[in-house]
Order: sequence, then C-alpha cells, then structure tokens
Amino acid sequence: MKLGTLTVALGDLPFEEACRFLSERGVQMVEIGCGGFPGKAHCDAAELLADAGKREKFLETLDKYHLEISALSSHGNMVHPNPAVAERFEKDFTNAILLAEKLKVSVVNTFSGC
Repeated sequence: MKLGTLTVALGDLPFEEACRFLSERGVQMVEIGCGGFPGKAHCDAAELLADAGKREKFLETLDKYHLEISALSSHGNMVHPNPAVAERFEKDFTNAILLAEKLKVSVVNTFSGC
C-alpha cells in the first residue's frame, strides 16, 4: 500500500513546492485536480495536451520528488441545466481523459453533478 493525497488542498502552492511538501511528509501517490471544481492550479490538462515539453517537465517534477499519479480529477457538473456550464465541465473532463492517456494514468475521477 502507498500513501496518497489529493493535491488540491495545496492549490495555493506552485506545483513543485506542493510536490516537495508532500514528498517530505512521506506521500508516495498524488491525485491531481485538472479541471472542474478541483481547479487547474497544478494541472491544466488543455495546456499539457498542447505542449509536450510542459508535459515532460510536469512528469520530471513528480519523478524528482518520487511521486506517482494515482488519478487525475475533473469533478464537474456535466448535467448542469445551463448548457454552457455543462459544456465547460464536459470539456475539462474530456481533456482530463486525453491527458491521462498521454501520461499513462489509468484513473480519472469525476462525478455527475446536480
């Protein structure tokens, strides 16, 4: 078993500082918010999908602190009655799935909303 946490609680820290903080406390796995309600403080999926160099730096930071990704999170309300809001959450979730594929992460967490 490995100790893991959701990085969203450290969203006020830059990604590298959050990784360092967690690693120093024995955390081995991280669930990273990349859209929806968890926000994109540590991982903007659309940005990482568009730039292989940024993806590589992202992975290098995790490796530097001996952290593995347990999941990406994009909790949003994709069944929101306002179509524009629902579409924004759906786009975040789709980007999270596409990024998970590129990062070889097998889990994307979400919920339906409402």
